Formats: sequence, C-alpha cells, structure tokens
Amino acid sequence: MRVLITGAGGFAGRHLCALFASDGIGVTGLGRRDLPPADLPPGLERYLCCDLEDQRQAAAAISAARPDLVFHLAGQASVGNSWKDPAGTIRGNLGTTIHLLEALRRHAPGARVMIACSGEEYGSHVDLPVTEEHPLRPRNPYAVSKAAADHAAALYDEAHGMHVVRMRAFNHAGPGQSDSHVVSWLARQIVEGELGAEDGAPVEIVTGGLDVSRDFTDVRDVVRAYRAGLEHAPPGAYNVCSDRSTTIRSIVLGLSEHAEVEVVTRTDPAQLREREMHEIRGSHAKLTRAVGWSPEIPLSRTLADTLAWWRERLGAAVGYSAAPRTLARP
Repeated sequence: MRVLITGAGGFAGRHLCALFASDGIGVTGLGRRDLPPADLPPGLERYLCCDLEDQRQAAAAISAARPDLVFHLAGQASVGNSWKDPAGTIRGNLGTTIHLLEALRRHAPGARVMIACSGEEYGSHVDLPVTEEHPLRPRNPYAVSKAAADHAAALYDEAHGMHVVRMRAFNHAGPGQSDSHVVSWLARQIVEGELGAEDGAPVEIVTGGLDVSRDFTDVRDVVRAYRAGLEHAPPGAYNVCSDRSTTIRSIVLGLSEHAEVEVVTRTDPAQLREREMHEIRGSHAKLTRAVGWSPEIPLSRTLADTLAWWRERLGAAVGYSAAPRTLARP
C-alpha cells in the first residue's frame, strides 16, 4: 500500500505520518518547501518537493509516487490570514485541489483520495449541530476556498468515478500547531509568560472575543478520522468534529488550569473579527455510522499537551523544563 500525504510537513500532516508510522506503514510526503532531513516528519520514507499550484509539477509528482491512498492536507488553513489575501487563499486552495485531482485522474485513477475540507464551509446556522445535509454558506475567504475545493472534489467523484472522500474537519488543536490558530496562540502567550514572569506575578494574555463558541477536536483524533474515512467510508462528505461547542473563555480557563502562573486576559479590539459567527458545532453521526469513529482525547489533555509542546519549543533555549506542570527557575 502506497500512501501519499500532501502537506506532510504541516500540523495535521505530521500527526498523520506518525499514525501510519505507528503501524509500520511508510509514507511519501509532498510539500512546497524543500525540507532538510531533520525537519521531516518521523516515519516519512520519501519526500517530494512539489508546488501543487503548478499543474506540471503536480502531474510529475503523482506519476512518480503512484499512490494507492492520497490525503490532501496542503493549503492555507487560517481564517484570519485569508482576510489578508482573499484571492491568494481561494486560488491556492482550489487550484491545488484541482491540479491534484486531475493528476490522479490521469496517472493514478484507482487511488482513493481524501480532501481535507472544513466545518467553516457551513457558515452560520440556527439549528445546531450542523450535519452534512445543511447547505454551505461560507462567510470568509478561507471558507469560500474550502467550499469550492469541496465541490470540485465531488465533481471528480461524480464525473470521473474517482473514489473521493471529503472530510469537513471543524476546529482542531494540539501539539505542533501554528500560533495563527487560537488555542496555540493562547498557549504560546501563557508559556512566554511562564518563562519571563516574576514569582507570584500574574501573566496577561491578549485575546479576541471570549464568548464565541467553536467545536474543537484533538488533531490526533482528526487524523484517525481521516485514515478511517479514506480506508473504509464510501465516497461523500463527512463531518469530523466533537459534537460540542466550547467558548474561547473556557479554553483560556482550561489552559490556566495547566499553567504555572496566574493568567489574566485583555481583549484586544484588533483581534475581534467582523462577521464573527457566535457558535459553530457539528455532528459526526454520519462518520460514526460509516466507520465507527468518535473522538477519544479529552479537551483538557489537548490543552495540556499544547502547553507542553510550547514549553519544549520555547523553554529549551533558556534552560526551562518542558514538563507540563514543573517550571524550573534558573
């Protein structure tokens, strides 16, 4: 079985590589940047440097890899950043998806393909949780780009008979995530405060809106869903989510429980988004029926592990412990 992961060096890609490696299955990774060996995900057997926005490069990579299973995780993944470059986000996320699907149609037509879509595609709905039957109402450039890629993937399934699974993942978090996402951003601020705080002094962190609610799932559960969905589910769209919503205020409180300092918050008006959706919550019932998947990792562990990852990343250079609950003072 030949497995190809686009965006293998990214957040979810690294965790998906680790999942296959835990079963002794080697993976071919594909990414835009030429990564040095030390930066490659553990368990990666082969890495192809390829810009999927270039149709010729996409075709050459697929012809070389000849994959049986393809997980398309590459792309711009930040709602906030999508407002800064709407056209680039839409062009990149849609273009890479179409170029990959076209290359697979021509050079590996029997491959099973998973396209990483997003719960953001649904936009705002009064009747929650949203299911795959809810209409797509994207309300930001990132969501528009993912909805377009979602529709393109469905087209290749219907028009060309390709086995395409579209996984609409809601917010996911965990160790290794960029601080352009809210949980990791808050965790980084807390750890930076731990490293610089005087004994007993509270640490102030900057937040956006504290009362918006999102559906968070641990990234390690998300990649389990990706693998189970591609290997066992019929073609179609599936939500990957926790079936519960959590406010950002609760995220801050949860992180504070694992912090070594007292945490106080300051809301920055610049971090408040226009047209912010108050609550997003999905149902994973369809995926559960298809493959038996459900989330297993509690949010508390996700938050603790994210803090631990930032402690290791930031604290190693200044001699602090990376242990989740022990901060060694110099």
